[in-house]
Amino acid sequence: SSDLYQITIKTESDTLWGSGQSVPGLIDNDIKYDSYGIPYMNAKTFKGCLGKQMRWIYELCKDEFQKVSLSELLGSPDTEGMKRNGKLRFTEVQLSEGLMQQLKKAVIDKKVSKDEVLDSLTTIYAYTSLDENGIAKDHTLRRERMVKKGFVFETEIYSEELSQAEEKLLTFSVCSLQHIGTYKSKGKGLVHCDIFKEQQNLRERYLKEAADV
Repeated sequence: SSDLYQITIKTESDTLWGSGQSVPGLIDNDIKYDSYGIPYMNAKTFKGCLGKQMRWIYELCKDEFQKVSLSELLGSPDTEGMKRNGKLRFTEVQLSEGLMQQLKKAVIDKKVSKDEVLDSLTTIYAYTSLDENGIAKDHTLRRERMVKKGFVFETEIYSEELSQAEEKLLTFSVCSLQHIGTYKSKGKGLVHCDIFKEQQNLRERYLKEAADV
């Protein structure tokens, strides 16, 4: 059987999940967005963020998760041309379906433009390097686009049936994920994540279990 885990990600600060793309002369580091101007994050990018957090939680609580195999959950990288997929299958991180459909319809009906949608959901930061006298150095200006704080994104993880320990590791990893993207030291990329299974809030379930121990 297959299980479905629904994850919500609220941006607690402006957040840059860079796409590696740029707009010559305008944006040095851009985010991904679709043809309607709606930002999203690739499934692979989110898997990388969550995978890093899972490895940290696993090392922190080795005794509790000693029977869990991270390679079985996340898969294994290419080794001599061989790659094994993990139990967890990731989807793109997007705004809620309802909001996305409203924004798409507004663009199709020409009530707003793609650029207006993008501008309403994102902000552009400009950075420059200073010399020892506090004067901006030549040719160091960078512009980067970030998702604005206060928006809730959603993603889904599909999986073969997980053991209780595997599900607990997944839950702890999602709920402890507090930063996505870059400029953490500047207060950017802060997020609040929740995880649900069949409408049950797993954060509440497992935190209560931990408190009762």
